[in-house]
Amino acid sequence: MNRRNFGALALLGVGLMIGLIVSRLFISEEMAWLLLCVAFLGGLSVGVFLVVVGLRREPEQIGGQRSNSQGAAPLEANALAANVATVPANENGAQVLWSTAHLALAREANRYSAQARDIGRYESVKFSVALPREWWQRDPSDSTEHLEPRAVLRSFAGIETLAWVMFGISLLVYAFTRFYKLDEFPISFLGDEAVVVTLARNLLQNGFHDPKLGWFPLYFDFFFVVNPLISVYLQAAALEFFGVSITVARAASALLTVFGAIAVALTLKKFFNARYWWSAILFLAITPTWFLHSRTAFDTVTATALYAIFIFCYLLYRYRSPRYVFAIVLSAAAMFYSYPAAQLVLALTAALLAISDIRFHLKNLRWWLFAAPLIAIVLLPYVRFVLAHPDESWYHLRSVNSYVVRDIPISEKVTGFIARYAQGISPLYWFLPNEVDLMRHRMKDYGLLPLWILPLLVVGIGVCIARFRESKYRVLLIALVSAPVAAALVDVLILRLLSFVIPVTLLAVLGMEYLLERFAKRIQPQVISVVLLALLSFGGIWMTRDALVNGPTWFQQYDLYGMQWGAKQLFQVLQQVRENSPKSPIILTSSWANGTEQFIEFFMPNDKLIQTRTIDAWIENQEPLSRNTIFVMTPEELDTARASGKFQEPQFVWQLDYPNGERGFEIVRMAYVQNIDEIFQAEKQARAKPVTEVIKVNGENITLTHSQFDSGSAQNMFDGDSYTLARGREANPLLLDIEFPTPRPLSQLRASFGQMSFTITVSLYAPNSDQPVVYSQTDRTNAPIPEVTIDFENPPAEVQRVKIEIEHLDSPGEAKIHVRELEIK
Repeated sequence: MNRRNFGALALLGVGLMIGLIVSRLFISEEMAWLLLCVAFLGGLSVGVFLVVVGLRREPEQIGGQRSNSQGAAPLEANALAANVATVPANENGAQVLWSTAHLALAREANRYSAQARDIGRYESVKFSVALPREWWQRDPSDSTEHLEPRAVLRSFAGIETLAWVMFGISLLVYAFTRFYKLDEFPISFLGDEAVVVTLARNLLQNGFHDPKLGWFPLYFDFFFVVNPLISVYLQAAALEFFGVSITVARAASALLTVFGAIAVALTLKKFFNARYWWSAILFLAITPTWFLHSRTAFDTVTATALYAIFIFCYLLYRYRSPRYVFAIVLSAAAMFYSYPAAQLVLALTAALLAISDIRFHLKNLRWWLFAAPLIAIVLLPYVRFVLAHPDESWYHLRSVNSYVVRDIPISEKVTGFIARYAQGISPLYWFLPNEVDLMRHRMKDYGLLPLWILPLLVVGIGVCIARFRESKYRVLLIALVSAPVAAALVDVLILRLLSFVIPVTLLAVLGMEYLLERFAKRIQPQVISVVLLALLSFGGIWMTRDALVNGPTWFQQYDLYGMQWGAKQLFQVLQQVRENSPKSPIILTSSWANGTEQFIEFFMPNDKLIQTRTIDAWIENQEPLSRNTIFVMTPEELDTARASGKFQEPQFVWQLDYPNGERGFEIVRMAYVQNIDEIFQAEKQARAKPVTEVIKVNGENITLTHSQFDSGSAQNMFDGDSYTLARGREANPLLLDIEFPTPRPLSQLRASFGQMSFTITVSLYAPNSDQPVVYSQTDRTNAPIPEVTIDFENPPAEVQRVKIEIEHLDSPGEAKIHVRELEIK
């Protein structure tokens, strides 16, 4: 880049900066958006005009004659040459493209020149540029069009060159819609985003070593399950250079989506010869669900972008060279370790591609043999994970309540799979606003996909079916049918289905190409390109404006079951509170969002006086409390605390409102009332009284008298599911007294509990007897789910009543005892 070009770019940057500052100081945000849209449309309109006029104007040869519109005498060749003296002459002659009193455009070979005359005190100013020879010179056997005057402008504004210009503009528009005000939309910064950054920071601090998972792990502890999470390394690189912030976390993820969008566009260009291949980037830019989620740090976004790259690499292998098998392996490995549901999508895609191109694979089997060591290397983390956590996949499915691990008939599981798969691929789910997904994963009044691309998608699918014999069209269909399998094993949720947008975009652009080729033949492709760019870009910018301006109040529910709003705003307040009260403990409620402890590590990692608990702990038990303690509560929690009668009137430190103006968070100091000891003593006596209820076990009603529970139900202990439980409120030992409707012989008890060391005592009572036969067993293994089996030796011939007492040995006095499963037979 020469100094003049650099100076021009510098002046442009300074101008943009001044304009930005002025707009911030003197222009409202809505007015700024309006001016931006007007300027954008105006610029594109000028571009359309220049393209159309330029293609319609016939240039003249130097040495010929040109008449003006007033019928003046012809302009002599030597006079014209003098006016454009900056264009050197040669034996072939220079070619004048445009000539007026103040401007002349000319070309000689591959050099284009522009001369502006009478510019201030300068007689003329000249600009020239030499284009690569392949841009303007073609094989004469192909066509003689390059000899025609119209081909001169077409070489500069031609289809191929213009397509790359459109590609660049599309990338700028896509980047703008992804990076502009990242910390403001989505309006909620969620725990799933924060945890990736905190894991990355811990990984850096530990020198890329995890105590449980070893060196350079690809699996991480992610909210009580072990998940593949390669995006941790992307976040690690980002925070190493730019620090920790919402913008940096989201920008790192959004940057990867740029490469995914490029992969989609190049797939259409390189393998489908699409004329408007660049438009795929804008199709992605205006896809509502992709717009929303690609502005987050979710791991599913990483998986989706890598899916696009995987498809591109596979087609390189299939149509360019089998050497790209190494690119396939690496891109597949990256996707495999990015998100649990992505493993299912990748597995099905790979299986179908193997079947689809089996002859090609066998023909190039030696390249797969060369890649075998690389395949073995990328599989090592998975093998290590399976050996270290053999039950983790089952546990993960159980934690999301998958029907696959339930004790139901196979036919019911097959039906469940088909129903969920059908919903995951249904146009009703994708193209119309739905209530299936959580509101924080939706844009109000938008479908997950824009409705207007549905006809294009249908046509694109039709094109692929018609050309099914060609591998590249089968690849798109395979991707389309593989993506929904991610949600078919659990429940339909857009986070599990996000990769579906990649084949939809590819097919929609193919459908558009097909329609334009057949029904818009009389329209210049350049005109279509500019109009298409204008419409799609305007749509992307308008969607960005709509999300930023109206998004905060699209949905009015901001709590745990709604938007989970407040992480950014709340911690900005808490940082100010900490400056004012550096030694005050801060109790942050955990009831407003998932993974609230991750927010502390993200925003205030060095603050040891902040923790996540709810005011319920101080309501149910007499915890240490002073006026120095600061509580962060929801309005509902504050109302509950006041209604309990256990606290003095709170001292308000701060109040943070929701975006709609309603009460959001209350930051207060609390203190117990004077007679709090008497209140808790009376409650403790009341809680010590057991409760009696009738439950159904194996089809018969039994009477159960038990210590009070604060979580779960008595029925959970007899449902055959160890992942449902009943938790004792505080009794230690916990009492379970069972009375059968009719006496019966008993020989064994089996039970499972929450992690603890314990002693279980079982007393069997014969009918009409107060003298029990007692059995006892102690377990100090401290297993995650300790199980115990007691065989009854010499029990009563018939048992009417069974009394069970479970004592928590690790926590003398009051304790929370979890009973997962109980079976007596």
